[in-house]
Amino acid sequence: MINRQACKWFFSVYVAIIFSASIVSADDKAKVSGSAAAERSSDGTISSRPATPAEIEDLHQFGNRLKKIDNKYPGPQIPKNAKLFRVTSVDNNGIITLENGQRIRLEGMKCSPETPDYLRKLLMGDKDRVAYILSSTSNDNPAGAYIWHASLSLMDDPEMKKFITGPSYSPLNEGALTSGWCTSERTSSNAYNDRYEALSKIAPKR
Repeated sequence: MINRQACKWFFSVYVAIIFSASIVSADDKAKVSGSAAAERSSDGTISSRPATPAEIEDLHQFGNRLKKIDNKYPGPQIPKNAKLFRVTSVDNNGIITLENGQRIRLEGMKCSPETPDYLRKLLMGDKDRVAYILSSTSNDNPAGAYIWHASLSLMDDPEMKKFITGPSYSPLNEGALTSGWCTSERTSSNAYNDRYEALSKIAPKR
């Protein structure tokens, strides 16, 4: 059974952090003091509200830790003009099947038993898509991948339109690690083992 309070916390923190990061990447300055907080509830609904001082401070601290990790261990970059795909299913092992038939998994980590349920809620909405890069050229099925969640929902929110002009992209692998629902696991196919280990260390304790 899904812990709905934990699920709501997971999505709330995940989306809020992503939104703040999108502002930072836009002008290379952490202007989170004027940002809104986006929350996704357990039923998938996204809403916005003014960020509280505590949330802003938490995001500043989180952003500073991320910046240090970025400087030391750069991560994968989403391709320009990335193709977006619907997720058709997530099985109980966390294997993600896309509308193009590709089966992928989160590269470089092991996840809690609850994670597939969270992935379904996060990725399988009408306005949710993913982009991905395979982590190796092997013919593994499912294939390890670096995955980005692309949310189209924020573009429909009047408050968010002040900041966002296109899909809101967020690195799914890294969100899973920094949320604490997955932990890093070194693999020969992962070019970012050191980065993932560092991200795991800043996740909240559970």
